[in-house]
Amino acid sequence: MGSGRSLAPFRPASWFASCSKPWWPGVCTASANPMPDPGWILVGPPESLAPGVRKLVFLPDGQSAIVLNLGGQFFAMENSCPHAGASLAGGSCVEHIISCPAHGLRFDIRNGQCTASPSLRIRTYEVVMEDKQLWLRPPGLNC
Repeated sequence: MGSGRSLAPFRPASWFASCSKPWWPGVCTASANPMPDPGWILVGPPESLAPGVRKLVFLPDGQSAIVLNLGGQFFAMENSCPHAGASLAGGSCVEHIISCPAHGLRFDIRNGQCTASPSLRIRTYEVVMEDKQLWLRPPGLNC
């Protein structure tokens, strides 16, 4: 009946945002910072995101995004599949296509477009490197 696995306890998004250190490897608690512009979210140094690695970033509005390093290029997208809201953070990523682990829908991480349906799209975010740090522009920020 039980899988024998121990799962991390459920925590509301506000708990993660209040932590000063990541609670799990590869998870980043977002902090608003004035670089490169006010409101951008610090992801961390690019060395913390090796090629093929992804990082979960919690946004100030309680949502989350995943930041991925593919061959030295950094991409970010929302962490919620539009089909049923499943987290994409654990999905497989081959080249520029990430698959939803719940139902298999696939999305292009460069533009958020679903490969099976032109009507399904995931929000993508701009990622920039400035002062040896990666930054994510949150939704609704007009710079």
